[in-house]
Amino acid sequence: MPSASAVTLCMVTERCIRVICTVSSENMPRQRSINLALQVAVIEHTQHMDLFADDVSHSCHIGAIDTHVVNIIRLVVNEYTRVRFYSIGKSLTEKLRGKNLRFKSNKHVLFAHQ
Repeated sequence: MPSASAVTLCMVTERCIRVICTVSSENMPRQRSINLALQVAVIEHTQHMDLFADDVSHSCHIGAIDTHVVNIIRLVVNEYTRVRFYSIGKSLTEKLRGKNLRFKSNKHVLFAHQ
């Protein structure tokens, strides 16, 4: 089960993705470094939140802990973005091409004759 901080990051990332997709007229955004833009936007939105502080018991300097949290935020944003853009791309492809009924019926026939 994901932590509350990870869920918060996913919700903020989803809001940023929706803003970017609304601006780019319901298509995939055509920016070169979309992941970096989303990372910066999420870090700006969450900079005043206390993320991943529930069980941090490091003996490092405070700068190292902050850098560690920023790296975790970047990783979570990248993974959520990858999954979300895959979903957006799949739905756009299905909308453009239409449903692939032959594939679904072939799958049913294959599984029925095992």
